[in-house]
Amino acid sequence: MVTQKDVHNSIVVNASVWQKRYLSLQCGGSVEKINEVEQAMANMINGISKALKNSGTDYLNKLDL
Repeated sequence: MVTQKDVHNSIVVNASVWQKRYLSLQCGGSVEKINEVEQAMANMINGISKALKNSGTDYLNKLDL
């Protein structure tokens, strides 16, 4: 399950400077609003993962290590 913290850390590591600035601007620089967006993203990812699992395509949701 993906958490808000996972999404936040992914943004910190992978987003470009302009993407981080854009997200901050869209949220009015509010840490609380940024957290809400990150949580919404985590919820969406988890919903998609659940839908994939329920449709028998869970294989496409697992890393091949």
